[in-house]
Amino acid sequence: MMGRNKEILGDIGGALTAGGTANALTVTANSAFTAYADGLVLALRIATDNSAAATLNVNGLGAKSIRKMVAAGETALTGAELQATGIYLLMYSTALNGAAGGWLLLNPTFDATSFATLTGVETLTNKTLTSPTINTPTISSPAFTGSVPTGIDASLTAKGIIEQATDAETQTGTDTARAVSPANITAKEATIANYRANTADRILTTDIIWSSVAEVSLTDAATITVDMSTFINAVVVLGGNRTLGSPTNEKVGQSGYIRIDQDATGSRTLAYGSDWKFAGGIAPTLTTTASHRDFLFYTVYATNFIFANLVKDVA
Repeated sequence: MMGRNKEILGDIGGALTAGGTANALTVTANSAFTAYADGLVLALRIATDNSAAATLNVNGLGAKSIRKMVAAGETALTGAELQATGIYLLMYSTALNGAAGGWLLLNPTFDATSFATLTGVETLTNKTLTSPTINTPTISSPAFTGSVPTGIDASLTAKGIIEQATDAETQTGTDTARAVSPANITAKEATIANYRANTADRILTTDIIWSSVAEVSLTDAATITVDMSTFINAVVVLGGNRTLGSPTNEKVGQSGYIRIDQDATGSRTLAYGSDWKFAGGIAPTLTTTASHRDFLFYTVYATNFIFANLVKDVA
């Protein structure tokens, strides 16, 4: 009997040190039981903080989930309930973890930083309260760290703690449970390139619209590349007889112009790719005077159908 008492005291006295890993603990108990049973109690010294759900395997009988009690009931660990060098009491119950059996953590570490600091509450020292006036405290610069305690999540109808959305979650627009900050909204704003390329799921501001219509220089070449995702209005200076290629990435309804300048030599001609369409089916000829300019106004009517009209020799 004294030997059994010594084994029990060794199991619950805090001398046992958990092995294994932070989230998969192992230990050999002083009492060499060969099966898990209700009421088994161990006091373990922890070597490493847990970072998520954790299990405990005693005497090689198999890993069992470590559970804790919260306002909503029994649940798995979420991280930081077990701290290095701490001693923790665990009791086995076959009813835990959906009757799969588990170890109930009786003294989980409580993260006090999970709660905001209340200001505006007077500290009373040796004072007599006579008809006190109770002021509603305000929350001043709360700092939230760690996991959200179960049971106090915010909703459309209840106050509580909510998680900050990431920029990616804000941009996809699919999350319904996280809060959006002004910084998230800024990350979702369209850029000039986004607007010209018709990038989806972006917030458009007026300055981006006006900046996007600034002329973009096209590269002069035998066949001039026209990528309509990169410009609305464009300019090209002809250095020889050229062909204006059929556009790529056109967007139905896109309108603008391409300014076509003769170089200092002049007499440059311009042919057109098959996607360019003109009134009467007749392609226009350019002004060939050196250093003069024409404007080719266009509207994307359909994919591979860009209606254009040339306004010549604009002084």
